[in-house]
Amino acid sequence: MMKKVILVFTVTALLFACTNQGKEDQKKEAPETKKEVVQVKKLIENPADFVGKEVVVEGMVVHVCQHGGKKLHLSASDSDDKFRVKAGEKISVFDRELEGQTVKVEGKVIEEKIDMKYVEKLKQGDAEEHHEHQEGEAEGEEHKGQGVSEEYIKELTNEIKNSEKGYISEYWLVCEKVNK
Repeated sequence: MMKKVILVFTVTALLFACTNQGKEDQKKEAPETKKEVVQVKKLIENPADFVGKEVVVEGMVVHVCQHGGKKLHLSASDSDDKFRVKAGEKISVFDRELEGQTVKVEGKVIEEKIDMKYVEKLKQGDAEEHHEHQEGEAEGEEHKGQGVSEEYIKELTNEIKNSEKGYISEYWLVCEKVNK
């Protein structure tokens, strides 16, 4: 009788151990959350479809911001359209040597809403530096004041007034990793 009890106990213990080991193996093998791979052209055409999503985007770096290196523009090789990328928490600055290279950037797509409150802040110089729209300035020209012209403020105001939403959207990829 005692042998049967020990045998039943041993078999139960082995079954329990095997079951737990299988669960631990499943936890270890659980795949990391996959980031959606997106062509830069598709992202440029439909940025709102990707807001809030973690993505990997491949494109050519056509511009790295001279004023701190925290922003760059990606483009498809057969297009002049650009998508804006900001350095995330894991990137201090983008290397200027990235210009002209095809890279894969990983991060989250965000939407920034530009409304009249923001325009008023621009006029007062209180808004976050918004010099991405001053791409026509001369190479090496110092960045003065708030970084935007009165003409640009008028342009923004007209776009906002003509918008059905009461604001205009700017889409960015907040980059956490760049692969050459």
